[in-house]
Amino acid sequence: MINILVSNNKLTKLRENCFINLALLKDISFDSNSINEIEPNSFRGLENSLSTLNLENNKLDMIKTFYFSNLTSLTSLNLRKNRISSIERDSFNSLIKLKYLNLSDNCLFNLHRNIFSNLVDLVSLNVSQNLFKAFNITRSLKNLPSLKYLFSFESQIEYFDLSCDSTTLPNITHLDFSSNHWLRY
Repeated sequence: MINILVSNNKLTKLRENCFINLALLKDISFDSNSINEIEPNSFRGLENSLSTLNLENNKLDMIKTFYFSNLTSLTSLNLRKNRISSIERDSFNSLIKLKYLNLSDNCLFNLHRNIFSNLVDLVSLNVSQNLFKAFNITRSLKNLPSLKYLFSFESQIEYFDLSCDSTTLPNITHLDFSSNHWLRY
């Protein structure tokens, strides 16, 4: 197992093919840099090996479809504390083994319908501290049979749609929507 820590630097971009010769790389941490761009194919060569990617505390403002394409071995993705305001519709489609996704402390105000639908192994999703005004479980979190933990605290939610049945999130054990601004549900 090979781990790379590139934390607390001044990186602004992940360049194309920058890991092409590091096929044994399992974990990468780029936290606390100034990354605002990920070029296409930045993670080429890591498709079958990379399991953990930490991009916490950077300057990404959107997630593009090609950022994480073909990272089929990725089990943990941390995008906490960026400036993400939008996520392209198919950005997570190839992350078929993803178990932990942290999108907290960003600027998200909406999620596309079924944006996480290919993440059938996802166990924990954190979308806390974003700018959501409404949260519709059925619309946003459909087809997540393994999801146990859902966090969306301190997200300015005024409306929460509870109209889902046990098939929507069959294994959920923990929902945290504390410290929001609920007016109705």
